[in-house]
Amino acid sequence: MSEYSEVVRSTILDAAEQTLRRTSFYIKPQVWMLCEDMEQPVAGYLTCRDFRRGADAGKAIGDLGLFPSQLAATRLIVAWEDADLRTALELPGEPYAHAYVTLEASFTDHVLHWHPFEQEETDIPNEIRLPTVIPHWGTPARYENVPLLPPIQHLLDVWRELRGGDMWETARAQEGSGYRLVMFER
Repeated sequence: MSEYSEVVRSTILDAAEQTLRRTSFYIKPQVWMLCEDMEQPVAGYLTCRDFRRGADAGKAIGDLGLFPSQLAATRLIVAWEDADLRTALELPGEPYAHAYVTLEASFTDHVLHWHPFEQEETDIPNEIRLPTVIPHWGTPARYENVPLLPPIQHLLDVWRELRGGDMWETARAQEGSGYRLVMFER
């Protein structure tokens, strides 16, 4: 399974860097769903809806666990930019360190991969006329079963419930709320 997890994590980090360089924005929090009992286990991913700071941010993140629960995904990889999420959740402790986080979770445990970076703002405008931002990556770190931000823990708790119901109805409702679901062909 680790070969697929590594590919997904690498894909997320590449997309995060390219998005930052092109738009000066962070990627939205997202969850990648893996079904390890399938020949091609990477089922797809769900990107978070837009949210307001505070409680709405926490709800939006927690609800990322709904569709994977109904899909019965056996493993999740959750990704977010830590300083951006902490700001959205209005947590104390600013200024926050910039890091992309990829969290690989099974039904019983999780591993958090911390990818710190410093941002260099250049004079060169990007495609939307904002200064180009270049990330300078620090040394990554790996942590097993560490405490998680409450909305991330809630996302995992929701997923681990393995809810019944019509997953496509849930998908339509979430997409109608602004979540973006991408499923890969099996």
